[in-house]
Amino acid sequence: MPIIPIGDIVDVNKLLASRHYAFKVHLHDTCGAQVFELRSADGSSSVDDEVRSVVRGYFAFKNIDIGFFQDGMTFHTLD
Repeated sequence: MPIIPIGDIVDVNKLLASRHYAFKVHLHDTCGAQVFELRSADGSSSVDDEVRSVVRGYFAFKNIDIGFFQDGMTFHTLD
């Protein structure tokens, strides 16, 4: 699985902020593989397809495929 550098997390968070989405990507776990979570700034918003599309698009531009888990908020890199 590809490793996503912390700088890419900073950049995708800046992209989300520039588009006025109240979400940030958080690195959730680094034991064995990276897992990420979209969290709302105010804790009350739910993630929609538009936000996921921005995140997918950012990583696709970096040639990194990501997959979201069933909760729609948590994701990981794909082989």
